Amino acid sequence: MPEKQHHYLIWDSLSKDARDEFERRFREEERETLFSFRLSNKQRVIGLRLSGVFEIIWWDAEHEFCPSEKKNT
Repeated sequence: MPEKQHHYLIWDSLSKDARDEFERRFREEERETLFSFRLSNKQRVIGLRLSGVFEIIWWDAEHEFCPSEKKNT
């Protein structure tokens, strides 16, 4: 099954820097609304997805906000 390109983010999968920055800027209950749109192999737009509205909060040019492990390595 192909990996979902756009998806809600799991808090524990975020980098420590991303978690720290989020906690500094947003409320804890907004964690569940964190969403990632994939634009290319590495490029992501991270934001809050609330009531059908997507609020961009980070540009992730190198896929470092929520790094993923390569499959079959």
